[in-house]
Amino acid sequence: MKPHTRSSSEELLDFNRAQIETNRREAEQVRGCFTTHVHQTFIAAGIILTFGVNLLKSDGGWYGLGVAVLTIVLLCLATMDVGCHKFNTANRTIAYQIHLARTIDYGEASGSRSAALNTELRRIDWEEAMFAWRVVQPVIFNFFHVKKRIIGVWRNRFNRPPNTAKLKRAAGEAGAFSAESIRFLWAELLGRWQERFGHKNEVENLAKEVKAKDPAAFAKAFKEYPWHSSEEILLTDEFQGLDGAASAEFYPGTYLQKMLTNLIILLSGCIAILWLCWYKITVASLGYGLVAGLVALAVTYVATIRVINNCSRARILESGLCSIQTSAFVWRMVCLAHVWSRLQTTKKNARSGDNLTQPFEGYTHTLAKLACGDLRSNLHRVHAWMQKMELEILAELPPATLTPVSAGPFQAVIIPPQNGVPIATTSTSLSS
Repeated sequence: MKPHTRSSSEELLDFNRAQIETNRREAEQVRGCFTTHVHQTFIAAGIILTFGVNLLKSDGGWYGLGVAVLTIVLLCLATMDVGCHKFNTANRTIAYQIHLARTIDYGEASGSRSAALNTELRRIDWEEAMFAWRVVQPVIFNFFHVKKRIIGVWRNRFNRPPNTAKLKRAAGEAGAFSAESIRFLWAELLGRWQERFGHKNEVENLAKEVKAKDPAAFAKAFKEYPWHSSEEILLTDEFQGLDGAASAEFYPGTYLQKMLTNLIILLSGCIAILWLCWYKITVASLGYGLVAGLVALAVTYVATIRVINNCSRARILESGLCSIQTSAFVWRMVCLAHVWSRLQTTKKNARSGDNLTQPFEGYTHTLAKLACGDLRSNLHRVHAWMQKMELEILAELPPATLTPVSAGPFQAVIIPPQNGVPIATTSTSLSS
């Protein structure tokens, strides 16, 4: 149950601890569910393929084998979609724990001045926060990523230019034709192609859309500090050493990509068998072969688009905007937007006097307007926006009302000001 504003800090801590334990269980369940799905897909694929091969002994066996591998292709595509969906849920859930932990750290750094704000942020119920997330986060995501529907890939609007120092080091240490140097060389060529053919204009148009005074400075802000990507933050030259110097690397984990790779291998083998079936059917009957060819071509196209799309989503989930680290930062933006919208809505309804029993009427409209307007226009200076939101919220909130408790180990205690002198809060781990 959501704690009251006058609840003790011990009750609030128990509320946060229960949230974290629930979120951890949910994250473990959804990740385990994907692993189970992958294993079941491989088992089912083996059974279906065995059945299809046995059909070759009968007349029209190639038709039966084609239907069998088509079923496996559809099964693989469905499992890949489930995997990306499950990891998105797990990342978002775990990131909320980081957000709560950082909220306590912010309170310690800011002192009792922001005690009331941190109390409000920690009092937000999970489902209450999820509703705000579903309104605010899509605005942020669509700001940074453009989906190319023909090829199905999510492309970052603000791709950082390839790191020259890392490219030179890769070519010098492993040879000019090493896999790593070729990968970075391709990234450099692709980056130049994007900038030459519309990418630069796209960023400038977006800057004008959010009313940025200087489009060049607008794009430069993301290149200097790309907060939306944990991986890109470490790709600046200052973190990449030359001549044997150590380089900073971000390792987000590759479990999702590896599982998708296994499914792609199975998928590719099935598509190859599907084209073999087309060849055999064409030899036997040209008319049926034409139909089979159209089916194989359509399946190959759809599978290719879905694979590209899921691989693009996996990169965003592991090291991009939807990763655990970046989602925790987005959670603070979402919760600040929620608290601000709630305060503005209740204040407006109380002033009108007509909605005293319905204080949240208009909340969704207020939240969406904030996300699509003020937040979207300040994503290139998001830290300044959050500071402005915090000050506006503090101006509307009453003083901190948490009742102090004994300062035992690993507890959060907020002590009210004494004689007008603020006393810093004591904040510790939320884990039991």
